[in-house]
Amino acid sequence: MTDAKTPLSEIEEGVAYEILADIGNSNSSVEITKKGERVQIYIKGLDFSDTIFIHNFIPSEIMKLGLEAKEYEKEWCDVNNLTLGDVDLLGTLAYETHHGIVNLGERFKEVAQIVKNERKGE
Repeated sequence: MTDAKTPLSEIEEGVAYEILADIGNSNSSVEITKKGERVQIYIKGLDFSDTIFIHNFIPSEIMKLGLEAKEYEKEWCDVNNLTLGDVDLLGTLAYETHHGIVNLGERFKEVAQIVKNERKGE
């Protein structure tokens, strides 16, 4: 496990880093991989034990869209110094948008995508 306070800028491109999820989340951990300007998140454990859900997004763009939609607070993190924990929080916002829980508008489709969403063993 990697510390959630690890800066995104300090992780290696293409290497997966696993952090514990926040208490109260429906998953136990997330695996974060930096891929250029995007990050890829694999949500793992608890409610996701039987599912493979992987999505990617551009963190700074999700933050902008979240601020515009008033689904995100500017004080929650520094976009210029994101930690893996911040990326996980932004990933939750992206996940909720993919599933219609929140609406970040049409531009969301340009900055985020589902890579894989299936039950394990299928």
